[in-house]
Amino acid sequence: MKKKLIIFDLDGTLLDTVNDLKEAVNFSLEKNEEPIKTLEHVTKSIGNGVELLIARCLENGFSNPKYRVIFNDFRQYYLSHSDVFTKIYPNVKETIFSLKKLGYFIAVCTNKLHEAAYEMIHKYFGDIFDYVLGSKKELNKKPHPDMINDVISNFEGISKQDVLYIGDTDVDVLSAKNANVDYVLVSYGYRNKKALLSYDPSAKIIDDISELIDLLEH
Repeated sequence: MKKKLIIFDLDGTLLDTVNDLKEAVNFSLEKNEEPIKTLEHVTKSIGNGVELLIARCLENGFSNPKYRVIFNDFRQYYLSHSDVFTKIYPNVKETIFSLKKLGYFIAVCTNKLHEAAYEMIHKYFGDIFDYVLGSKKELNKKPHPDMINDVISNFEGISKQDVLYIGDTDVDVLSAKNANVDYVLVSYGYRNKKALLSYDPSAKIIDDISELIDLLEH
């Protein structure tokens, strides 16, 4: 598999962030006298950005009159508590450094708030990533192709045939397809292998991120 640029999703692919997201969701819900949600519910709600995450955890979603207040409470809380329980997945750091040594460009493309994404990537990986893009108002969120296209545009001489996208949910499948780039899914994130195959029965799925090296080099 000949590629030059590897683009990674963040939540459920590089970092296990769901417990911090659950804490922030439930803080904002409880503060506004709304029922809190289980870890399972929050996990299933991740993927389309924090606006939709809150909507999926709130009765009547965006139509709930408390939505905007709850979202703002979530955002404020999460930006200052985004790394309490978060942990890096096994072999991720080693694989990222190996890819860099092998000469690949590496980037992050996530629907997570840009500020939180940038801070977390810097904490866990330093400056090794060539480009980090989180959710911004001027770009449509994944699965719209805007974000992946933006990442690619920052690398001179890179075509879509040179790109491999790595993710863990149906949003990632659609994102890659909409952007017309190849993709690989990981089964250790927020969707299991059965769910991933239901999104695309022919998808390439790896159980450990270290398997990525063999895929790329052979």
